[in-house]
Amino acid sequence: MPLCVDFGHRGATGDEVRTMWRPDYHSTVSFDRDTADGYWGGNGGPLEPNRAAQAVLSLPRMLDYATGLTVGSGNQRNNRHLLLVKSDDQMGATYLVMRDITSDGQPNQRFTWNLWVMAKEPEIAGNVAHFPGLFGVDLDAHVLTPANPAFTKNAYKYRQWVNPWGFFEEEQTGVHTKKSGSKEDFFSVLYPRAQGQGPAEVTRVGEKAVLVKHMEGVDLVLLSPGKAATAEAEGVALTGEIAFARRYTNRTLRLVVLKGAGEAHMNGWKLSANGPTAVEVKNGTLTGESSGDAHEAVITLPAGAEYGQLKATLDDKPFPTQVNGLAVTLRLPAGSHTFSLSSQ
Repeated sequence: MPLCVDFGHRGATGDEVRTMWRPDYHSTVSFDRDTADGYWGGNGGPLEPNRAAQAVLSLPRMLDYATGLTVGSGNQRNNRHLLLVKSDDQMGATYLVMRDITSDGQPNQRFTWNLWVMAKEPEIAGNVAHFPGLFGVDLDAHVLTPANPAFTKNAYKYRQWVNPWGFFEEEQTGVHTKKSGSKEDFFSVLYPRAQGQGPAEVTRVGEKAVLVKHMEGVDLVLLSPGKAATAEAEGVALTGEIAFARRYTNRTLRLVVLKGAGEAHMNGWKLSANGPTAVEVKNGTLTGESSGDAHEAVITLPAGAEYGQLKATLDDKPFPTQVNGLAVTLRLPAGSHTFSLSSQ
């Protein structure tokens, strides 16, 4: 992915390089400022609220999630929620879903969504900014809300002596889009694609979910941190705060519940869990992973299927389950684990 999280050189001394101190020159959400210069200054907000808002969840094979808080000088805030969707294929459908939940310190404060990429000049088409990459991988930035985003292009380049290595040069292009007030979130998808790969079809589903059709299949992603929601599309149903489903073109299925109690349902398979749990169904075998505190997961098998006696493993060792009809209950211990379920 050609996305650059930050500029490489922070030991800035020249006036041009100091531009990087401005929040709108970073891939973040920036705020109206009380001061005229618009700089971050020495304080990025109250330390304790920032620390308390930080969280990370990981299911290493399928999804990673992180969140953090930024506080502005006018007491406006942005909670950024990042969800990395992963593919086993290094050139497959791996992409980032972002939700920036803002709150006003005063009515109708302005918020700016900023994205910087190591790429050529972006091409704007509707709600998509396409960044032609420098190394054979492009990036499509889909802004789903606010609707009809008005993109402003930007570019930045500097060359400065950096001791002891010599001259250091860096160039990036960017886009900005603004909103007033916090009735809507910034909801976006950053989708990288290699040369020869077509663009993904990205469609918002309700207020909290997105449908992504790509070269490997179709995904439904529910990203509603802090408030459980429901999303349905393409024969897939998700409930909870963060949940995910993927249907591959080869009929392999993935179902994930990542945050809060939730469910993921597709093709007769259903995963219900109250902690981070993911399953993949491929060629008649179910494999999965879990993390976090000890929790329970219930896997419901498709009606009418014949499975015989089931065999379960946890970390490649036999693992007891509770079977009630088509529902198989796994009581998963704390920590990161892999498991499997197959017929004997």
